[in-house]
Amino acid sequence: MFGEKMEALESEKWFVDSGDGGCLIKWKTRHHLKPGHTHVPEEESKSLKELSVTFLAATEAYLVAHPHVST
Repeated sequence: MFGEKMEALESEKWFVDSGDGGCLIKWKTRHHLKPGHTHVPEEESKSLKELSVTFLAATEAYLVAHPHVST
């Protein structure tokens, strides 16, 4: 799957004030493919995005439950 096609994955995330006391998470992902591969199929890209969202949700839940670690 990913490891067969990708040399590296670069992900940049930043938080933007939503104006209502919360924030929006924006992210940019760059796929660095191995020679001979020209694209990542949409299904695999969606799967990777779902994993990222799951990770961010788990991080948020941890920080909400343990607010002292983010200060």
